[in-house]
Amino acid sequence: MKELALSILLIGPRRNNNLDSIGGTTVSFENLIYYLDSNKINHIIINTNKYKKRKFDFINYVYVLYKVIINLPRINILMFNASPRGILFFSFPIFFLTWLANRKLIIRIFGGDFYSFYLGLNNIVQKALLKGLKSAHLLLLQTKDLIQKYELLGCKVCWLPTSRSVNVTYTINKVYKKRFIYFGQITEQKGLDFILRLIDSLDSDYILDIYGPILSDKYLFLKNKSYYKGILNQDQIPNTFLNYDVLLLPTIHPGEGYPGAIIEANSCGLPVVASKWMSIPEIVIDQYNGLLFPANDFDSLLNIIENLNVDSYSKLSSNALIWSKQFDSEKINLDLIYRFNKLLV
Repeated sequence: MKELALSILLIGPRRNNNLDSIGGTTVSFENLIYYLDSNKINHIIINTNKYKKRKFDFINYVYVLYKVIINLPRINILMFNASPRGILFFSFPIFFLTWLANRKLIIRIFGGDFYSFYLGLNNIVQKALLKGLKSAHLLLLQTKDLIQKYELLGCKVCWLPTSRSVNVTYTINKVYKKRFIYFGQITEQKGLDFILRLIDSLDSDYILDIYGPILSDKYLFLKNKSYYKGILNQDQIPNTFLNYDVLLLPTIHPGEGYPGAIIEANSCGLPVVASKWMSIPEIVIDQYNGLLFPANDFDSLLNIIENLNVDSYSKLSSNALIWSKQFDSEKINLDLIYRFNKLLV
């Protein structure tokens, strides 16, 4: 059978000018768009973040469905990229429209909490959603834990981890100088209170700097602190990370999957000290490419940092570089497009 030319309708959240749109989901979506552009793969984009304020959710809803209807005849694969809430918000009309138009449907879920979200739905909605998920030609999930759970539910699952550009073409022989960085959204759930306690607790020979968008009024005071360095553009991340030794991530975020900051840090030779939370242990292997501590246990976090030394650091840093290569976006996206083409044969 002749293979059709791949043409993809991408639905997902693009980065806007507002701070709320800055995060792992938008970076991952933009990463895929960049790959498609670079490889001249035909695609159309529908931005689910076109109207940024929550009161415009209904306008977003109408806009997305209108764009789906007018563009479905021009494509052969629809790829729906969304958080669990977004899946529920848009899923049923998209399931119906792709079935009606006889188009291949790919669903990609961001984050690591999709199963707990699914279990929290009422019985009728849960059954309807599962039926729709089973109708998808591929259900792309970020963590191996989610893969196991949805495979048991009868879905056609595929692992699609967070990926980043990993272009380390030189050897980084990093020397441990007690330089720590927090990089991510500045909210309580990401562990910012622990970061601030560390700044007060560590000796003066330690450096701990904070980067990221301030999304909570509680932390607006950081703008007046010398250790708050602002927001990084994507192309600034590698050179900035090379000025530090360790990434800190004491997260207790309920939707945590595979944080992109971990991959970006590892690819620059930075091991990660992170909380043992949700699927973090799938991507931070304790004593290999990072160190884990029990979530919400500040004393354990402080103890790990104070006991890190030049010898133990060297091995962690080398392993971090090796580990990051499996999450290279070129490799991940190449495999994804291969799977898409197989659906059209």
